[in-house]
Amino acid sequence: MANVSATDITKIFGGTSVLNSVSLDVRDGEFLTLVGPSGCGKSTLLRIIAGLERQNFGSIAIDGKAVDAVRPKMRNVAMVFQSYALYPYMTAEENIALPLVMRKLTAWQRLPLIGSWMPGARARRAEIAREVQDVANALGLGPLLSRKPSQMSGGQRQRVALGRAMVRHPDVFLMDEPLSNLDAKLRVQMREEITGLHRRLGATFIYVTHDQAEAMTMSDRVAVMKSGDILQLASPQQVYSDPENIEVAKFIGSPQINLIPSIVNEKAELEIFDMKVAGILPASIRPGMSVTIGLRPEALKLALDDSSDGLLAHVTYVESLGSDSYIHAKLVDRTTAVIARATPAEAATIGNGTRVRLRFSPKEALIFSDNGERLRSNNCLPILRKVGG
Repeated sequence: MANVSATDITKIFGGTSVLNSVSLDVRDGEFLTLVGPSGCGKSTLLRIIAGLERQNFGSIAIDGKAVDAVRPKMRNVAMVFQSYALYPYMTAEENIALPLVMRKLTAWQRLPLIGSWMPGARARRAEIAREVQDVANALGLGPLLSRKPSQMSGGQRQRVALGRAMVRHPDVFLMDEPLSNLDAKLRVQMREEITGLHRRLGATFIYVTHDQAEAMTMSDRVAVMKSGDILQLASPQQVYSDPENIEVAKFIGSPQINLIPSIVNEKAELEIFDMKVAGILPASIRPGMSVTIGLRPEALKLALDDSSDGLLAHVTYVESLGSDSYIHAKLVDRTTAVIARATPAEAATIGNGTRVRLRFSPKEALIFSDNGERLRSNNCLPILRKVGG
C-alpha cells in the first residue's frame, strides 16, 4: 500500500495542453476515481502515474518517493486496461502467471523445453502455480484457468486482467476504464467485484471512467475533470449535493440538473419567471444581476393546483421507469426545459400538455453566477411566493 502525489503535472501534445498544472494527493488505501468527459486528460494523468507517459512539467511521488526517473516496472504499480491486454494464445493461468514468470524465472528457466530442467526452475514454477491458484480462487476463476481469452466472456476476461495485476502485489492499482467494453448487467456485477477486491486488499486504487455511476458507487473520493483541470475533488455525495461550479453540477447526476435563468430584483429577491424567492442570496449579489438556479429532478415536487406556489410548467413527456417516473416539462417561457421526478401514481394523473406547478424548497436551490461559479446563500430563512403575491 502507498499514497500517490501528483504535483503541478503539465502535459503538452503537439502544442496543445492536455493537463494544466494538475495536483492530486491520493491517500494510502483509498479508492479515488478520475471522472470526466472524453479528452479531459484523466487517462493521460493515469498513464503518467504509471510511467507510460512522461509529463512536461511537475512531479509524481509514490509513498513519498519521487518516481519521475523510475521505469514503469520498477514503480510497483499494476495497470488494468480497457482492452484487457491479454495474450490470446495463452491460457488464463498463463496470462495471470506472466508477471511472476518474468520476475522470478531467469531467461534460461523460461525456455520452453529445457527451461524446466534448469536448477531451481521446478520449485519456482510450483511457487508461481500456487500464487496463481490463490488469486484465481479469490476471483472465482479456478475452473477457467485452462481456457484461452477467446473462450471466456467479457467479465471473465476482465477478472483475468485483474488477477494478473493482483499477483504482482502492487502498491497501487491503476484502472483505465476497465468496464467500458461490458454490457450494462456485467458492469454492475464487476463494480461490485472491484469494490469488494479493494476492501479485501486494502490497496490504493486510482480508477478512470467517464461513467458517473461507476464514480459515484465505487469511490471514496471523486476528482471531476474537464479540459485538463480538476474542477472538484470530494466525496461522491458532496460532489453531487454541493458542486463547486456549474460544470460539476451538469456532469454529475442523471437525469442532468435543471438549470433555470433568474434575475435579482430591487428587493434582493430572485425572480424565477412567475416566482419570487427571498432570503437565499449572498450579500455580494446586486439588483439587476442575472444568475442561474440549479435544481435536481428530485427537488421538484408536482402540484396540480394552479393556486399553489411553484413554477408554472406544461408537461411535454412522461417517462416511466417502473419504480420512478420523470416528468419532462417546459416553463412559461416555452423554451426552458426541466425534469421532475415523480411516483408512478403521480405520473398516472397527468399527460402531455397538462398544466402543473413545480414546487421546491429554496434550500435545495443551487445558485451559479454568470461565469458558472457557485454562489453560497445567506443563512436567512428563505421565503417563496408567486410574483404579484
